[in-house]
Amino acid sequence: MATVAGTKRLLDISGNNISTAVSLEAEGTLVDSGGDSGIPGQILSSTGSGINWINNAAGDITGVTAGTGMTGGGTSGTVTLNVIGGSGITANANDIAVDTTVVRTTTNQSIAGIKSFSGKIGADGGIDGLTNANGGITGVNYNISGVNQLTINDPGEGIVFTGTTNVTLFTIDDTTDSILKITNASALQVNAKITNLSNPTGAGDAANKAYVDSAVAGVPVGDITGVTAGTGMTGGGTSGTVTLNVIGGSGITANANDIAVDATVVRTTGNQTIAGVKSFSDDIRFNNDILDSAGSAGTVGQVLVATQQGAVSWATQSNSFITAATFSTSTGVITGTGGGSAGFTVDIDGRYPIGNTVNQPFFLDLEQNTVGTTYGDGVATAPSYYFGQRAGDNDGMRFYAESAATNDVTAVWEIIDDIETGLTWLFRNKNT
Repeated sequence: MATVAGTKRLLDISGNNISTAVSLEAEGTLVDSGGDSGIPGQILSSTGSGINWINNAAGDITGVTAGTGMTGGGTSGTVTLNVIGGSGITANANDIAVDTTVVRTTTNQSIAGIKSFSGKIGADGGIDGLTNANGGITGVNYNISGVNQLTINDPGEGIVFTGTTNVTLFTIDDTTDSILKITNASALQVNAKITNLSNPTGAGDAANKAYVDSAVAGVPVGDITGVTAGTGMTGGGTSGTVTLNVIGGSGITANANDIAVDATVVRTTGNQTIAGVKSFSDDIRFNNDILDSAGSAGTVGQVLVATQQGAVSWATQSNSFITAATFSTSTGVITGTGGGSAGFTVDIDGRYPIGNTVNQPFFLDLEQNTVGTTYGDGVATAPSYYFGQRAGDNDGMRFYAESAATNDVTAVWEIIDDIETGLTWLFRNKNT
């Protein structure tokens, strides 16, 4: 190995740096490109265009141990330390954070279990959920001070004070505010005593026992010695608690809490059936329909007539007379049974005209026979309407009117004989 003394540079003939594949050993000072010899412990480092003395960055750590709350470490190679999340802590890839079991200063959270606070609790936004089902507020000797009013909004089923000792409500401020006000409540239910009530001064004030006793003592005491049932009543007595009862008579029903007319009494409203003959000494006014036995209200111009005993019907009146109807006979009387004039009783001797007015003149009004029709001799067809009477064996006579043309009339009185051999006419003056 050759030794070169002094400061030398390794250059080729052209003055360029050269490299060597063998080790070089220098005796004396080794300087960098700037001519600096460095200080103890520094190393040569390339700058790209030369070399400089720099501090040696290599450490002298011989081992890494995981401390409290961590795992990992080692004594050789590249070692890793990890933070381990415990209760309330989550260790993420790039950070550690508290989890949802930790109460934060913001956002809504639900807290379970009993939490004891040694200092005051400020709740500017209010406290929700203090229900009996959620545990409420328990403890002793709570003092709410520094407020002008304590407002309990919408208490639902009420405000309940429970316990075995007295419940004291102090409302001491001044003469104006020293009042406990309960509004919009249907009742104040107290299962214990309310003591130290002042004497009432207003109609809505509560009263204490002494005040009530004094007021009751001033009420006059009655001296009734007996109760006698008067007219229409029963019961009564002279001792103990007596009872009087109203007794319902004809048309009256005595109920538990009132007396009322029964169904036998005619009322001013409602449908009712009235039996028996009712005589009215004054006019009768009908402001609504009058119905016949069939429930009909009739039409304009109709009159109400009897169709049979106990029944009436609306019928049409023609020329001030009732239209003829079918009749049935009884002893000495002709009684209508059909429609029209049905229901009017006419005595055979003619004393009872329409309306059954005694001894008034009237006539029988038959329907009109067809105009343009004549019933000549030997014509078997009988007129539509006629007066007739049977005599002998299917023989008789009839009287009717016929009209060959309008405004013509012929009075026909003919004998009816089944073999057309009627006897002669006989006009007789009967001497009685």
